[in-house]
Amino acid sequence: MTPELIAILSIGAALAGLILTLFIRTERRFEQMETRIDSRFEQMEARIDRRFEQTDTSIRESEQRLDAKIVALDSRVSVIERGQARLEGLLDGIREALFGRVPAEPS
Repeated sequence: MTPELIAILSIGAALAGLILTLFIRTERRFEQMETRIDSRFEQMEARIDRRFEQTDTSIRESEQRLDAKIVALDSRVSVIERGQARLEGLLDGIREALFGRVPAEPS
């Protein structure tokens, strides 16, 4: 073998070793990056789950407050309806007493 061939083979072997080393390091870095990304996704997923739970709880509490307000409003409306019915009855009685006639039935 000639010295030039030996030099070329030596440089080729050195380059192959360098490329192999860089490939292995790059592969390791990708694995580390994958691990970090997986960890970050898990953290984000946990944060999103907590946020959904908080939102769900908040919505349920709001629904309960609205339900309570609706019940209170229904109660007030029924009180107003009873009062209106009593007033209508009183007005009919006053009309009958003043004019001596019975009001016409609503159609």
